[in-house]
Amino acid sequence: MDNPPADRRSDEVYLQVVWERVSARAPLSETLDLVAERMASAVGFTFSAVILPKGGQWDKPELAGSYSFPQEYAQHLTGLYANERAETFSPTQRAARSGRMVVIRDIRSDDDFAPWREYGKRFGYASLVSAPLIIGQSVIGILNGYCSVPREYTSSELQTVRRMASQTAIAVEMATLIERQVRAIDDLTSINTELERERRREELARMIHDQLTHAAVAGAGIPQIIRVLADVTGRDASFVAKDETVTAVVSGDDAQLTALSRSLFDESTRAGDRRERDKSELRADLGVMTAPVVVDGERIGLVVGALPSEGHEDLDRRAVEHAASILALESARQRIARATEERLNADFLMDLVNGRGGGLERMESRAQYHGISPKVPYRIMVVELDGWDALLRRERPSTRVADQLLQRLLSAISTTAKLRIAGCLVSHVEDRVTIAAPAGEEGGYEAFESVFADMLYAVMRITPQVGLQSGLGAVAERLDGFAASHRGAFEALTVLQRIGRPNQILASEQLGVIGLLLTSSQPDDLRRLSRQILDPIARKDSESGGALLETLFCMLDCNLHLARTASRMFVHINTVKYRMRRLQELFDIDVNDPQQLVELTIAQMIHRLENPMVTRRLE
Repeated sequence: MDNPPADRRSDEVYLQVVWERVSARAPLSETLDLVAERMASAVGFTFSAVILPKGGQWDKPELAGSYSFPQEYAQHLTGLYANERAETFSPTQRAARSGRMVVIRDIRSDDDFAPWREYGKRFGYASLVSAPLIIGQSVIGILNGYCSVPREYTSSELQTVRRMASQTAIAVEMATLIERQVRAIDDLTSINTELERERRREELARMIHDQLTHAAVAGAGIPQIIRVLADVTGRDASFVAKDETVTAVVSGDDAQLTALSRSLFDESTRAGDRRERDKSELRADLGVMTAPVVVDGERIGLVVGALPSEGHEDLDRRAVEHAASILALESARQRIARATEERLNADFLMDLVNGRGGGLERMESRAQYHGISPKVPYRIMVVELDGWDALLRRERPSTRVADQLLQRLLSAISTTAKLRIAGCLVSHVEDRVTIAAPAGEEGGYEAFESVFADMLYAVMRITPQVGLQSGLGAVAERLDGFAASHRGAFEALTVLQRIGRPNQILASEQLGVIGLLLTSSQPDDLRRLSRQILDPIARKDSESGGALLETLFCMLDCNLHLARTASRMFVHINTVKYRMRRLQELFDIDVNDPQQLVELTIAQMIHRLENPMVTRRLE
C-alpha cells in the first residue's frame, strides 16, 4: 500500500473542513480537489478524481476535482468515455449507470477491465475504485481512486470510500444548490438593477416628453423647443431647417455644431431611399443622434443631438425623436396658422378689389385686423403666369404633378412679394396673383418694377418655360379706391397679353394710345380701320398658306429688326426679307414710312385686343 488509512477522527475533521468551504461559497473545483486529496490520503490512492456529468450527460464527463491526476489522462477523459460501447463500459460508467461501487483489484486479471488495460499501463495505475455520488435515486457524480499497484481493499477502506462518496455527494449537491441560489440572487439583483435603471430612464423620458410637449403647447417656437431639448439632456442640440438656417443651443463652439448640422442635413437629403432618410440615425462616429422633421410627407428639417460619453443611447434617441415629433407638430401648427391668416387676408383683399367690402367705415374697421392702414395709399398689382397653358399642352404632366408645380410657382410669387413689400396683402386664384401694396411716396412704379423682376427670377428658377406678366393699377388713396385700382391693373395686364409682351409689367398710367383704344367712344370705327389694313393680308395667307401677317406682326414686335424677327420666327433672314417685299408688292405696305408704321401699329393693337388668343408670344 502507498499510505496507511486515516482514522475516523481525522475523517470527521476533513468533513468539517469541506462543509466550511461549501458554506463559505468557495469554488466547487477547489472543494472537490480537497475531497480528492483527502480520499487519496485516507485510503492510500496514488491519484484520485471527482468526475461529474457535463450538462447531465455521462458521455460528456468533466474532471471536476482531482489530486495528482495525470495531465494527459485528463486531456483524454472526454474522448475515452464518448467512444464506449454498452458491453465495454468503463468502471466509471458502470458505477454511474448501476449506482453501485465498482472495485478493480488488479487490472491484469480482471476480464471486465480488459478493454482498458492499456490505459492503466499508460497512465500508471494497476487497481481502482469507482464510487457513485448518489442523491436520492440519482447518480450525480463518481469518486475515483487509483492505485499504482494491484491491491486487496479492506472492507474498512471501502467503507471509507463509501462514506466520503456520500459526504461528497451531499457537498456537491449543497454547493450546486448554493450556486443556483447565488445565481438566482444575482439574476434577481441584476433584474432589479435593470428595472430600477429602466424606471429612472422612463422617469427621465417622461420628463423629456412632458417638457417638450409643454413647450409646444405653450407655443414656445422652434428655438425654445431646441433649448428645452438641450436642457433636459444636458447636451448640445440643434435644428437645421430646409432653407439651411440652423437653431443651435451649445455649451461650446456653436460654429462647429452648425457646420456639422448642415452637413448631416445635406447628406441625408441626398440619400436615395426615402424610407431611410425619414428614420432617426445614430452617428457614433460623429458623436450625434439625428432625427428628421417631417410634415405632410415633406422633410422640412433635421434635429441633431450630441451623444453622452457613455450609456443612455436609447434615451437620447427617444429624446431626439420626440423633439423631432414636437417640432413637426409645431411646424404644422405654424403652417395652419399662417394658412388661416393668409386665407382671411386674401378674402378681405378680394372683397376690396371686387367692391364687396361694404361702406368705407366698415372697410376701415376690418382693415385693422389684416394689417392694412386706411391712411396709407395702395396700388393693386395683378401678376399672371405666362406660358402655363402651353407648358401643360407640351409636357402633359399628371394632375398631381401639375398642381404641385403650380403651387410652387404661385408660392414663389407670393413669397417674393411679402419679402420685398412690407405690409402687403396677397391673394391667388388659379394662375393669377393679386397684391395690394403700399404705393410709397410717389406711386413707386420703379419699386414695383424691381419687385416684378425678382418674382420673374424666382419663377424661372423653378422652370424657365414659364414667365410672368403683370398689370399695375393706379394709386388708391382710400380703401374704397381698391376696386378702381384693380380694374386698371387688370386692363394693363390684358393689354400685355393681347399685344404679346412677355415678362413685362405695365402700369395703368402707361397705357397711352392703347388706353384710348380700350376706352374709345367709337370702337367700331377703330375695328374698321384695322380690318381695312389687315384683312386683305389675312385672306392672302389663307389662300396661299403663307405667313405674311405673322411676319408683319413679328417685325413690329421686334422694332423692325430683321435678324431678331428671323430668330424669333425660326426662319432664315432672307425669308423675312422676301415676305416683307411681298407685302410691299401686294399691299403697298412700307414699314419704313412713318405714317404707315403708326397705322400698322394701331391696326396690330386693335387686332390683338379683338383677338387675344391669335397672336401670343412664341413658345
